[in-house]
Amino acid sequence: MSYIQITNILGEVVFSENINGNSVPITLNNLAAGLYFYSITTENNKVIKGMITIN
Repeated sequence: MSYIQITNILGEVVFSENINGNSVPITLNNLAAGLYFYSITTENNKVIKGMITIN
């Protein structure tokens, strides 16, 4: 099972969920404008990181 976590610029977790399969729908319209970071950990413990900008 994979896992996704999204944090704000302060490091506070704003979304986290286990992923069962290849995709998971994420609704971000409840987040304030700003910069967010995501981290996806796969079943093989591979970590994928990136940024999301919401205007």
